[in-house]
This record gives sequence, C-alpha cells and structure tokens, in this order.
Amino acid sequence: MLIIEKEINPGTKLLVWKITEPLSFFLSAMPENFFTETKNINNQRIILQKAIKYYLTQKIFPDTDIIKDENGKPYLTNNKHLSVSHSENMACVVFSDKNCGVDIEKISDKVLRVKRKFINNDESKRFPNDKNSLTLMWCCKESLYKLYNIRGIDYKNNFVIQSIDYAQNTVQAKVNSNTHTLYFELIEDYFLTFTF
Repeated sequence: MLIIEKEINPGTKLLVWKITEPLSFFLSAMPENFFTETKNINNQRIILQKAIKYYLTQKIFPDTDIIKDENGKPYLTNNKHLSVSHSENMACVVFSDKNCGVDIEKISDKVLRVKRKFINNDESKRFPNDKNSLTLMWCCKESLYKLYNIRGIDYKNNFVIQSIDYAQNTVQAKVNSNTHTLYFELIEDYFLTFTF
C-alpha cells in the first residue's frame, strides 16, 4: 500500500510502500523481462523486493525500464536517477534528475550489536549510542553509499556524521572532503533518509 508519494523538489519524487500485499499482487503487474531476470532467484523475499522496485517505477514512469551501470547502480532508460531501499515490510524509492541515495531501516536493537562496524570513535562520543540515533546514522551512511556507489568504502572513516538537527530533520555528513546534507523522516518505527 502506497503510504507516501511526494515531490521532494522539482525533478525529485519519493515513494514509500508499506508491504501488505502478497507477492502475487506484484507479479501480476510485471513485464515479461522481469521473469527472465529473476528466473534463477529462489529467494522469495529478493523477488518481492525486485517486484516492488519495478512496480513503483512503472507507477511513475510506465514506459521506462530499469538498467544498471557498470557498478550495478540502477537508473532509468529515461535518464532519471533511481535509488531503492527495503527493510522488513517497508520499501522506498527516489526518482531524480540528480544522482541520489535513499535508505529505510527499521529501528531495532540489532544496530547496537554492529555499531563498531560503522561508527567511528568521534561519532560514538558526540552522539547518543541508543538504537534510534544509531539507526539514523546507519541509514544516513547507507544513503551516502548508494549516492557514491563505491564498493569497499569504509563506513567508519569515509562517511562521517558531523551533526544531526532533529528540528529540521537534517544530518550533515562528510564523505572524504565533500559535505552533504541528508534529510530524514520517521515513519512508524522506521527511519528514512535521502540525499543528492
């Protein structure tokens, strides 16, 4: 069920889907090439995620297909940029004229166990180490990863959270020498972040 469809700025649209439908709902709307692409995938969850990505793309751009660049980053045949994320029963997609990154993550205790993999010492000292703050920071770093699409990048040292403004729903982060503003929303018990 589509729960958010909004224009973030001219040329950029965000869609958030709460997954309440069975896989068959999405498969009934898939083009033939979708079945060719997924014929060797046995994991139903992965097929569902791919089907939702196609479904949402066709909802906004019915005559466009999804292709990938040499690094595996998806974009559309109409030259729009695309970023997709899934977590539990939520999925989101951003379509933009500009390069973009989006992530959605369910807030859970899991992030407390893995924080040492993505939070550096400075971030650990400057920001709360509770599951909400850590999920937000993870989500931001995932959005940045999707923006840059560089395999093997170090989340701890290459993606550095500088500030979080809960009043403006923004995060400032540095990627090497570049500064980025990320925007976030709390949707039920999920954080959604996006950047350009």
